[in-house]
Amino acid sequence: MPISTQDTIVAALVTGLAGITVTNGYQTTIIDVMEGEGGLSSQPNRPGFLVYARSATHENFAFGSKRIIFPVNIWGFVDVQPEDYDNLRKLEADLEKYLATWTYKAETEILRTMTIEMTSDPMIGIFEAELQIDYVFTVGTL
Repeated sequence: MPISTQDTIVAALVTGLAGITVTNGYQTTIIDVMEGEGGLSSQPNRPGFLVYARSATHENFAFGSKRIIFPVNIWGFVDVQPEDYDNLRKLEADLEKYLATWTYKAETEILRTMTIEMTSDPMIGIFEAELQIDYVFTVGTL
């Protein structure tokens, strides 16, 4: 049983991102999706995503309901070659394609995406997407 509506939404996001594969019509096949805080060192399997749901804000809405707004950050990690960031661009496009069709599309706004090109051995490309998920919670429901 889900702990909360937020837990349900994040679980759906993690499960959905794991389904991004070439077989399913995307440009990338995801190897790993992790949830929580972390960084490059916590994402050894690429291509992959790291999903982090931050603290929500609650506003009184009406008649025992609250408007819940919670931000979710998604980092995408992929191996790249010097001066060839096509894999990074494909991963970012696949995330946008997935979010355009996912269950909570109406509640989700992509606030921004930012591409970070990181050089290491091997070279790894990283992008960050910041989402805002907004829904109404009625007391007595998940």
